[in-house]
Amino acid sequence: MQLATTSVRLCTSTPKLLAVSGLVLSVCLIAADCGAAAEGVSGDPLAAWREIPVLEDGRIMPLDTFARRRVETITNTQRPSLASPENEEPTRWNADALLLEWLTRAEAWEDVPLLSAEHEELRALLDLPVFDEGPSGKRRLKHASPADVAESGPLRQRLMQIDERRRRARAAGDEFRLEGVDAKVDQLWRAYVTYRQLTFRSSDDTIGRTRFTSLFESLVASWRPLRTAIVEAEAAASAEGVAPPGDGEKGSEISVAAACGAVDAALLAVLEGMGESTRFPTADVLPGMLEASRAVTTLRDTVVEGGFSASVVRQSRQFAEKTHVLGEALFDNGGSPAVVPALHAGALETERDADHDMPPWLGLTVLLDAPAELLPGYDDADLLAARDAFAAMQSAVSEQATLSTSEPLAEASSRLAAALRQIGSSIEVARKDLPVERLDADLLAWTAYPPAGSTQREVAYNTTDPFRNSWVLSLAAMAGFALAFGRVRGLMFWSGVGLLVAELVWTAWAFAQRIAITGWAPVTNMYETVIYVPFFLSLLGLWFLLSPICAAGAAAAWKATALPAPAGRLLPGEQGAGVCAVAAAVATTGRLGRRCLDSHARPVCRG
Repeated sequence: MQLATTSVRLCTSTPKLLAVSGLVLSVCLIAADCGAAAEGVSGDPLAAWREIPVLEDGRIMPLDTFARRRVETITNTQRPSLASPENEEPTRWNADALLLEWLTRAEAWEDVPLLSAEHEELRALLDLPVFDEGPSGKRRLKHASPADVAESGPLRQRLMQIDERRRRARAAGDEFRLEGVDAKVDQLWRAYVTYRQLTFRSSDDTIGRTRFTSLFESLVASWRPLRTAIVEAEAAASAEGVAPPGDGEKGSEISVAAACGAVDAALLAVLEGMGESTRFPTADVLPGMLEASRAVTTLRDTVVEGGFSASVVRQSRQFAEKTHVLGEALFDNGGSPAVVPALHAGALETERDADHDMPPWLGLTVLLDAPAELLPGYDDADLLAARDAFAAMQSAVSEQATLSTSEPLAEASSRLAAALRQIGSSIEVARKDLPVERLDADLLAWTAYPPAGSTQREVAYNTTDPFRNSWVLSLAAMAGFALAFGRVRGLMFWSGVGLLVAELVWTAWAFAQRIAITGWAPVTNMYETVIYVPFFLSLLGLWFLLSPICAAGAAAAWKATALPAPAGRLLPGEQGAGVCAVAAAVATTGRLGRRCLDSHARPVCRG
């Protein structure tokens, strides 16, 4: 009886032991990955650089995540193997280090192949070879340089043909789909545009300023109805025999007519500086832009203080904000990482227009290049500190061959992160005082500069890549089940079960980390679907696998507790019946339970 009971306990406790072992394995993996992340961050010269908060796609993320997204768009992978300006031999690059290289010395990377271009017909359009014969043997070439794309006439002709076919399809109401080499051409062009926008600086007059041109056209279009409303308000006041708005007691030092004339002259100066092309030197447009900023600010103050209607006041404020954004666009072509909150009241309106280019944060290049007059509300000393820190990073990157060991780079990146934090934190008071008619309080809080250390979790998540271990554990569990035959059948089977338990616990922890980072559980996203669907399939598979052992065995064991008399006090005549009842419970727990039953319990029953 004692031998049978011991065997029964051993058999029924096996799933618990395996579950515990799986949990222990998962905890060890979590601790190991967290330790590896902490070890990878500590002592890294770019640790502070990759943790800089960036606003992207409606949420605040570390610059490390921003870099991974941009590098993947440009090179087709987050950790590309690329040559460098100093070394033609390809090396593996981290996204944050590659982004810093591009931002600090883009001109050095102009002739370095970095844009994804592996398709043979695409390389033929670019007049580039498919293979390279080097000292290490034949190597497939997968990238093209920005200069290769910029100087390729056949590629531009192919793009024009694609645009013409797309236009005809839209006019006919047909669906337009790119296939074959055309899809690769479009992908290459998107990567090229992303790279140009990312590395844009105001000193480069060879890049089309598409954002500035579009914003200027929108500004001019909104100026016409505003000017008409102001003129009509003055005419109506004159017809009623009262002082025109802006000329009464509340009037400013300048008349409304003079303010409107100043705006007209300033916009004309900007247009003359632009010329007839989207490519123009910043120096040709900046004087007119500064004058336009002053004139529009004066007009806004005149209208606000001059007794105009609420509608005209609202239009004048919106026009002034658009003018400020236009000035910022002179230094940000739309691809710079947004690193500090902006003083744009229109971006915080409850009923804001999503089509208007009114970003809630400012791009890095705006802080680095724009004159202080175009950044009202920001402390000049804080701006200077950020610019000095970035200049120090440029010097450190230029002076070293790699980004692995550099004390000056670590110091400069820490200074830049601290300067951006000072700007972002100090500007919060001014953001709350912006003249917003219907403030979106949730958006104001959501776009506030985050506290120190808030991006470390996501950086650690990116560094460890936790879902990589999920498929590794799943593969190991599948191998255990596949090898469950012969003499090692039991060992391999239960090893597979333990690994599957560990994979489920690990995946649940990794998914919880992702939810904590993003702030929501995105179950409709394709990435999350690829994660949680296999998770639940594995969970159901484990449940169905162990159900005959756990469910039926537990039910039979529960019935066995209904035996009369307390355990250990059975009458001698009832001892055999008690053992047979326990043996029947074990018989339902599966193959392992039946083995123990045959070897121990059944001889007692027969006796």
